[in-house]
Amino acid sequence: MINKKILNYVIIEEIGSGGMATVYKAQHETLKKRQVAIKILDPLLARRGNISQRFINEAQIMAELEHQNIVQVIDFEQRPDTLAIVMELLTGQELTDFIHQNGALSQAQAAGIMLPVLDAFAFAHSKNVVHRDVKPANIFITADGTPKILDFGIAKLVSDIGDITTTGVKWVR
Repeated sequence: MINKKILNYVIIEEIGSGGMATVYKAQHETLKKRQVAIKILDPLLARRGNISQRFINEAQIMAELEHQNIVQVIDFEQRPDTLAIVMELLTGQELTDFIHQNGALSQAQAAGIMLPVLDAFAFAHSKNVVHRDVKPANIFITADGTPKILDFGIAKLVSDIGDITTTGVKWVR
């Protein structure tokens, strides 16, 4: 994938991977200082309709959630062989790594991280989105100490009447 182009961005290095997707650092081909993270669904999984639809739903959900403590979606690419979410590039580390490196959080540290995270979850809930995979690995601490929620891949949408929709169902407003 290195040197592959997604929209106007050229992939320069892998920065993470999971069971369904890989995240790459990329830079704009003209605006060289503009760097992003691009999450690309495994091409074998992209061929499976239900999985590709879940990935598309993740992008749609995240794009609706504009909050300072939720990673921001910038764009989306859909080709026959590629599904990619273009997001802001974060520098720092997952909360899991932060705790392993620094030890248990003090009460003040925990509050400084969790209060903004809870505010972000409250915002998501106000948009009828439930994350469903809250864990330290999905909370990122940026270089300036700002916590950001990652990975809405298995989020559920909740309708105005409180019913939980099934995965793959479009937004209910």
